[in-house]
Amino acid sequence: MRDRTSRVDVILTKMFEMVDDVYSPSLNLVDDWYKNNTWSEEQQNEFRVWLIGYYRKEYKVTLREAKRNADMFIFNYGWSIK
Repeated sequence: MRDRTSRVDVILTKMFEMVDDVYSPSLNLVDDWYKNNTWSEEQQNEFRVWLIGYYRKEYKVTLREAKRNADMFIFNYGWSIK
């Protein structure tokens, strides 16, 4: 089982891949790093579907909880919509 930090790295790596960028853990030290990119609503929805599946698999949560967690993650850390 992965530790919490590496799970976050997996999620952020996927999020950066969605906009053709590369994630580096050192970005966490930069203020407002999540403002550096934008994505389309379609990309956001694709990421949301992936993230819900990831939460269900890795955290063993219900679909409802996975959707809520994905929405909160995107709300807090997702790219702005183009």
